[in-house]
Amino acid sequence: MGATKRVAEQIVLNAGGAALRLGNVLSSRGSASEVFASQIAAGVPLTITDAAASRYFLTLDEAVNLLLFAALELPTLLAPVLPKPHRVEDLARFMARELAPDRAIPIRLTGLRAGDRLTEQFWSAEETATPTKATGLLTIQSPLPTSANLQGALLRLRDALIARDVASALSELRGLVPDYTPSATLLSLVSRSDSGVNA
Repeated sequence: MGATKRVAEQIVLNAGGAALRLGNVLSSRGSASEVFASQIAAGVPLTITDAAASRYFLTLDEAVNLLLFAALELPTLLAPVLPKPHRVEDLARFMARELAPDRAIPIRLTGLRAGDRLTEQFWSAEETATPTKATGLLTIQSPLPTSANLQGALLRLRDALIARDVASALSELRGLVPDYTPSATLLSLVSRSDSGVNA
């Protein structure tokens, strides 16, 4: 999970809402299936990060049903109970066969980017998951900042962004999401900013 998505979870939970961590929702905007479909239509190679990369996939109907169940569990952090993950390459090959049976479409490995993982996890080592009364959902117990600490950090983060102070913004983000590991590119930008070099 990205750091900004984790902060969004904290905001929703502190406001008394429910947050649901979903897998890759097929046919949703930006999903792997949509990317592959557009690549097949364009006649370009299908791109995946790693041959061993795997993800949990849900249909739109499944995602909507889970969201409706989650609405009954306010306020809490939830994740779906899903069967085993599937290899992204298997999805790419399946879609190539179905959408372009008369063409051989190559697959190009792009390599994992900073923050990418081979497998998908719905909770971290600092979190615990327990079944809920709602079918197919788990409640995740996750450490959260107090409302006052969250509001203070968000105000400081906003001020840092307005001032284009990358180092301070990153510091606030890491304070809210301690297990966040910034990319080498971002750390380089902070280093350049600290040394007075124009980014």
